[in-house]
Amino acid sequence: MPPAVLALRSAVAAGRRYADRWAVSPRAVDAVTALSCFAPMLLDVPGLAQADNSLGRVSATVVLAAGAATLLLRRRAPWVPYLVALGCPGRLHELTFIQFALYSLGRFRGRTAGVMATLGHVLTAYALFDTPGRPAHLGDSHSEFLSLVVPIGVLASGVGIAAYRQDLIRELEAQRAETLALQAVQKERTSVARDVHDLVGRELTVLTVRAEVPAVRARAEPQAPISTSSPKRPAAPITC
Repeated sequence: MPPAVLALRSAVAAGRRYADRWAVSPRAVDAVTALSCFAPMLLDVPGLAQADNSLGRVSATVVLAAGAATLLLRRRAPWVPYLVALGCPGRLHELTFIQFALYSLGRFRGRTAGVMATLGHVLTAYALFDTPGRPAHLGDSHSEFLSLVVPIGVLASGVGIAAYRQDLIRELEAQRAETLALQAVQKERTSVARDVHDLVGRELTVLTVRAEVPAVRARAEPQAPISTSSPKRPAAPITC
């Protein structure tokens, strides 16, 4: 096989391995989330530019792109995209970005943060209702406007909180499985130690018995009587 083909195959395989690792990384998920948020907002740019005379298509695109880019921080600092959504894009009454921000807060900070963020979103939307350039399709009255804003915020935050609870459940299950595994290992170690103790005890018993056998045999064998009379002296030779 030609070296060029081998090099191409190696490069493709390395690219696949890198793509697989990158696809499951949190950074990749955050990047896809930011792009998923920016894409529908980009479709709304013409209408948003017409509704707000202070921003044209280019400036509105830049503002929304900068806002969507803050979603890259949604794991470490989810309050950043939320505050940005209430600030710059909030003046455009862009509801897509606030949905992602509320979901991120509920997803990575839990129920309390999600509820507080939803209340802040509703109050801010209520205050921004009378700002110049408000899109007419969002309602002619406060009730109509809030009937659109409140369900969006509650739904996004609720989904994030549900995902947060699922993460907690999975983490608890993982800890429980780890605890059970450690208990099984400890139980096996205890069983092995008990078996070793029994084996050593039996061996010591056998050695003790074997050591006692010669002593028992020695005590059982009859011993020769020891004479206490004085030994006979040899007769003196008779001399002539």
